[in-house]
Amino acid sequence: MKIKDVMTAAVEFVHPGDPVKKAAQKMERINVGEIPILDDELNAVGILTDRDIAVRLVAAGMDPEQTAVEKIMTKSPLFCREEDPLQEAAELMKEHQVRRLLVHDEEGKFTGVVSLGDIALQAKESLSADILKEISKPLEEK
Repeated sequence: MKIKDVMTAAVEFVHPGDPVKKAAQKMERINVGEIPILDDELNAVGILTDRDIAVRLVAAGMDPEQTAVEKIMTKSPLFCREEDPLQEAAELMKEHQVRRLLVHDEEGKFTGVVSLGDIALQAKESLSADILKEISKPLEEK
């Protein structure tokens, strides 16, 4: 099975120049812990996580209404391709200890997000349990 068969294609996003408050409100409304950052051509240029907001914005005392998303976003998000097999995405998640990957097509255009949950619904229980265990393991235990 391929990523395109299980990914979420209709994904909410924000732009790099949007205020962090707008992104956080959107994240709260749709109940997610991260949101893709797309430029005007709808290319993914980053990802904003709830951790980015807590560590890079709140801890630094920055104003969420005045701070642009691009100032605190993760600028090198992990990608997989729509045509990649689920196992490849699972291994990438395991290797980098992440629960979601951005997805792009063969031309490199952003097309959606695939999550550990998406994979778990389609893959064997043992595969998703193994990946979750590895993702959740503190780095010093590896």
